[in-house]
Amino acid sequence: LIKFADIIHPWQLSAGIDINEQKKQYGDKITLAGNVPVSMLVQGTQLEIQNYVKNLLKNCGNGGGYLFSSGNSIVPEIPWQNYMTMQIV
Repeated sequence: LIKFADIIHPWQLSAGIDINEQKKQYGDKITLAGNVPVSMLVQGTQLEIQNYVKNLLKNCGNGGGYLFSSGNSIVPEIPWQNYMTMQIV
């Protein structure tokens, strides 16, 4: 049996939306996607990215209802190492 979920994307931190609160309120009704800030991927350190992603997965990934991705898109300005850091946390 395949069940399709309603997904809302992107959840951009820069838009002032707290994905953690939305997960608590709607996480059993819809799937949330995104929230890794593009600006962090462009300018952040690998440690900042690792810490952010670990916290995001801990808060939103438990119990399902979360699709991991950036808060918007993967732009050419993101250094390859930062992109890979996001992926291998």
